Amino acid sequence: MGESFIPSSLLGRRHTRFATQSLVWWQDPQNSVPLVVCDVSEGGLLCEMSESLKMGAQIELMVESPQCAKVVNVVCSVAHVRQMGKELFLVGLELQKDSPVHGADWVALFLD
Repeated sequence: MGESFIPSSLLGRRHTRFATQSLVWWQDPQNSVPLVVCDVSEGGLLCEMSESLKMGAQIELMVESPQCAKVVNVVCSVAHVRQMGKELFLVGLELQKDSPVHGADWVALFLD
């Protein structure tokens, strides 16, 4: 499926992360905002944002997958936020259990 980005066993994580440079769209109340996805796992993703979000906040993402030629809408919750620069934040998003796609099918949306 792709080489793991950070072995989950080294970080005590539940899921192995896979590096990707995909775009997803954040459906905020005013408009759609493109987000760069840094890595993806069966439990969620890490993305770059120009603003901080509150821990636990739920956001809707639209994932356009070239691999399966479809659009998937999912809801994620903010698991962690780390400021990397003046207007650059790394945001960890956890995939919600009621999302239409999970596990390996979720990861496959982002990998070649």
